Amino acid sequence: MGDILFSLEFAVDACAGKFVGPAMVGDVQGVSIDTRTLKPNDLFVALPGENTDGHDFLSGAFAAGACCAVVKQAFWEQFTPEIKHSGAYILVEDPLIALQNLARRYLEGFPSLLKVAVTGSNGKTSTRDMIAAILAECGSTYVTRGNYNSEIGLPLSVFGLNRDHVYGVFELGSNRKGEISLLADILRPSVALITNIGTAHIGMFGSKGAIAEEKGAVFSCFDASSRGLVWEEEPFAEKLVSGRHGTFGFFGVKSTEGIESVESRGVGGGVLVYKGRTIKLNYPGYHNIVNACAAVSVAGLCGAGDEAVAAGLQKAAPAFGRGQIVQEGGVTLLQDCYNANFESLAAGIASVKDSVWQKGRRIGVLGAMKELGEYAGELHDEAGRLCAESGFDAWFFFGEEAKVAFSRYRASCSAPGFYDDEFDSLSGRVAGFILPGDFLYLKGSRSTSLERLTVGMAAAGKEGGNA
Repeated sequence: MGDILFSLEFAVDACAGKFVGPAMVGDVQGVSIDTRTLKPNDLFVALPGENTDGHDFLSGAFAAGACCAVVKQAFWEQFTPEIKHSGAYILVEDPLIALQNLARRYLEGFPSLLKVAVTGSNGKTSTRDMIAAILAECGSTYVTRGNYNSEIGLPLSVFGLNRDHVYGVFELGSNRKGEISLLADILRPSVALITNIGTAHIGMFGSKGAIAEEKGAVFSCFDASSRGLVWEEEPFAEKLVSGRHGTFGFFGVKSTEGIESVESRGVGGGVLVYKGRTIKLNYPGYHNIVNACAAVSVAGLCGAGDEAVAAGLQKAAPAFGRGQIVQEGGVTLLQDCYNANFESLAAGIASVKDSVWQKGRRIGVLGAMKELGEYAGELHDEAGRLCAESGFDAWFFFGEEAKVAFSRYRASCSAPGFYDDEFDSLSGRVAGFILPGDFLYLKGSRSTSLERLTVGMAAAGKEGGNA
């Protein structure tokens, strides 16, 4: 028997819906939008998706044990009698808005929870996880599940909270105007942090200024007691905090209280000296030292002690595809391929260049950078320039957009460079080129799934050298 989240009566009221079905009794133990992972006594919310619609899976939801389903009222009359009588329903105007309202009301039941929000163009997940690792040393801490940081993901994530949690650390992402404002209104954070303003999703917003306006909305629900942080070198710092309630400060190697010195060891991580304590970071690159400073600053605002800061940072480790170091078949790989944009590529290249690498060659794979809109050509051209100036021994380029980067690279650099628009061709070419002792840097947007290159590196490392 799982923990009870709330009653069906609570759900109906929070969703502002109309209950249809048997007597409104029973409790909800979870909230789901996917029948494949739905558990008994979950509330199923039927959301329309890009390729499927949750309303098409109602029979499966009830068969899996859903206690009730939230559905669009306009669709109700179209349901067959069999579907109508298969379970209990909450009829609403818009199931997504109902889900968001339910999450908002659920959070209101945790008045003493110290809620931290993390947003920005780059480094959100790493910073979030560092903060959570520190706060976990102080008390029970809840952290956003995976990449549940969207208008759907955040509401689903908050239902993991329970009465034991003292801290909640939530990641807020956006790929459309107004999303951060919506998420901030749902969460109402006590402390909020903006890591930086870059070009991620710039195709959705049109300019970095518009991105700054969007990210700055994380402070839109602040009151006088709220605390906000921005990077000490952020060009949009004034724009981010102008006209907001609350108290604001900076984080960074110069601004974060207690940071005495820092050292980047490239892909070997980093070292911070914090109030006399030497802390070894498990994250590669100088950019993650800045993220660690952000985590230290947030932890200070949350009341974390010095020992908790040191212990938590040393335990924190990269999530999948976000700066993972993998050893496979005699090859060392830096999997930095959960997402990609110009700034994160520059940071990744810098982390590799900062490393003392005396074994084999440094080889990069750049996959297409997505959601750049009209800036795609310009930013891929600049990416090609970065690759050409990286000092790497070779670069592979993958995906339609990356063809521009490849062209700039070939025009600017005499080192080997290769382009593919089919993954099997890319995989075979990399496998034929790589040698034991080489270092392979993987960078690309999520849709390119470059981590697939890791598979088979054991065989690829035994022989090769041509492409």
